[in-house]
Amino acid sequence: MNNKANRSVYFWNFAGNIAAAAVSILYLIIVSRYTSASDADNFSLAYAIGNLWIVIGMFQVRNYQATDLKETYSYLEYWLTRVITVCLMLVTLFPYLLFNGNNVGKGNLFLIIILTVLYRSCDAFSDLFQGLFQQHERLDIAGKLMVLRYGLSTIILLITLLLSNSLIFSLICLCLFNVLFVFLGDYFQSKQIRTIPFNQISYTTFKRSISIMKTCLPLFVNGFLLVYVLNYPKQVIDKLLVEGVLREGAQRDFSILFMPVFFMSLFVLALRPLITDLAKKWSEKKFHTFNAMVRKILLLLMILGLVVSILAYLLGIPILNIISGIDLSNYSLLLTILVLSGFLYSIASVIGDFLIILRKQVYLLYVYIAMALLTNLLTPLAMREFGLFGAGLSFVIVMLFYTLASWIVFVIMRRKEIQKYESVE
Repeated sequence: MNNKANRSVYFWNFAGNIAAAAVSILYLIIVSRYTSASDADNFSLAYAIGNLWIVIGMFQVRNYQATDLKETYSYLEYWLTRVITVCLMLVTLFPYLLFNGNNVGKGNLFLIIILTVLYRSCDAFSDLFQGLFQQHERLDIAGKLMVLRYGLSTIILLITLLLSNSLIFSLICLCLFNVLFVFLGDYFQSKQIRTIPFNQISYTTFKRSISIMKTCLPLFVNGFLLVYVLNYPKQVIDKLLVEGVLREGAQRDFSILFMPVFFMSLFVLALRPLITDLAKKWSEKKFHTFNAMVRKILLLLMILGLVVSILAYLLGIPILNIISGIDLSNYSLLLTILVLSGFLYSIASVIGDFLIILRKQVYLLYVYIAMALLTNLLTPLAMREFGLFGAGLSFVIVMLFYTLASWIVFVIMRRKEIQKYESVE
């Protein structure tokens, strides 16, 4: 790939991932500004549940697909895998809503959650095509499509909410638009690279798709536990709202303060082209170059984390007050802690990608199980004692554990793989 094409890939990949990271923030701002505090609380919780259920839809196949440079599995098999996982995503939602102990299975909140998860299922299908673009070093196409889809989605949500004053109607419109866009945009663009031979679907194809799911099962469990940890504070807030411990609007306030955590993920997503390059260096046994790239990536993230955390403390709250139209002046320290947590999360996520390249991601399972247990122990206790600040305090402790434990696993696995290769040589 020449330098001009390479710059285009990096630019559009970065732009697309900014759009992907920003869209949930823009949705929350729009809903907070133009609906009641109760509707904003409901939407915040629904989006948190959507973030958890999309992990089922994606099944964490994306990075495995993008680094499958030898095409061990066909595009048709990846497509069928995504159909199966999205069906699982939708089917498993209803038992959760109907048998959950909180109020998620009642009234408007029930419909808002269903529509939000349907919308996220479009993201899951789009991710399949983006994986194909990444595999063939055409993330510029993926980036352009993300900018267009998320930009238009934001406009549609705003206009329909202003015209109808109904969050449910607006979400229905959002779902319909995204179904059309993924089919007419992502799918048709993907045909420039690879068509899906639907007539070749067979029992063997199905078996190999199940094989992909088995291969990615550790990644899925890891991803599900991770998103569970990220969204668990919102579930505790919902419970404390029902109990009357927290005031109405607490879910909305925390979601706005938590926005930078998800926005930090754009730094990870922007590094996706480098992940493919790292996979090539590792497969070519260029360990010195691989290690140098790893050090540069982590150093860059640490410097960015320090700078942005300082800026968040100085400027974050005034900016969020203007953007959201809500007074968050009492939360300056909480915001700084959450931003720092976001960068710890970003560093740990990148280390997880390194382990995928080594095909040693299964060993992170123990880290995620420990994280889930830790957050279940700390978060309710801290929030009952310190309110929303307790959520931030427990979250930064869990993210620090996540980063350190992931790094230890990576260092051990990398050393073993290099020693294994050198012993053969």
